[in-house]
Amino acid sequence: SSVTWAFGSTIYTESSKLYGARRVNFMRAMLALPFFILVSLFFSGVAGWSRMSGLALFWLFASMFASYGVGDGFFFLSARKLGVPGALALSSLYPLWNTLVGSVVLHQKLVVSQLVGIGITLTFVTLVILTQPQKGSGSAKVTRSNLISGIALGLLTSLFWSVNSIAVAQAGQLIDPWVLNSARMVVAMMITGVLTWVIDRRVNPMIELKTLGRGITLVYVFEAFVGSAAFTYGLSHVPLAIGSILSSLAPVLSVPIAWVRRSEPVSVLRLFCIAGVLAGLWLLMGGASG
Repeated sequence: SSVTWAFGSTIYTESSKLYGARRVNFMRAMLALPFFILVSLFFSGVAGWSRMSGLALFWLFASMFASYGVGDGFFFLSARKLGVPGALALSSLYPLWNTLVGSVVLHQKLVVSQLVGIGITLTFVTLVILTQPQKGSGSAKVTRSNLISGIALGLLTSLFWSVNSIAVAQAGQLIDPWVLNSARMVVAMMITGVLTWVIDRRVNPMIELKTLGRGITLVYVFEAFVGSAAFTYGLSHVPLAIGSILSSLAPVLSVPIAWVRRSEPVSVLRLFCIAGVLAGLWLLMGGASG
């Protein structure tokens, strides 16, 4: 999910400038839904859908409202004010809130080395983001007004993304992951469609595929299908803190991709920061295996 979000978030940020965040998320859900339904019927059949419960639906609505409905929109707005690097740095703090919830509410115990690993990983992920070269990075010219509102929106994003991951982890314990994702996309279309109709004064939430373009449409399908599948499965099968950290590594993974594509010069400083991320992950996962 980190890999798919690494390139998907930049595309979505650009699309949101043209169409609005809610319409972008409506299209993400609409394009991924047929694939999830087909796969869910193949692997789970009708019996998989019969296990849907009221509690699972509650978590599904909480997840989609916090991400596709509100949280992602805050992220796109923050990215437009601060640039993608600044918005990612703030929104990527959501594993911190999840660690607190996992420890205090869900009683998922972490050893000291894992807590240190989480702190190190979050610190160096933030440094990787903030040391991104300004040229061609998608960073905005930040005014004082944009800075204040962008920071507020970025922090709000981290809180809503935290709610999303907690809700996904809980729903994943109740129903099949393919059914879970199919239902998530249906709920996402309902929420974003209604919000677009009401807030944007009856604007059609759909974007014509020929307007998006074939390449952009493929990105939408791939990220929404593969990324969502990986995100929900991962969060339902590992402790919340670990799953959150691993799903927040998109900014780090994008760096070696940029180096390979030669769209960014190799930086010793950023290489050091990536090594710091790996060290934090080693402590985190080492504690888990121990």
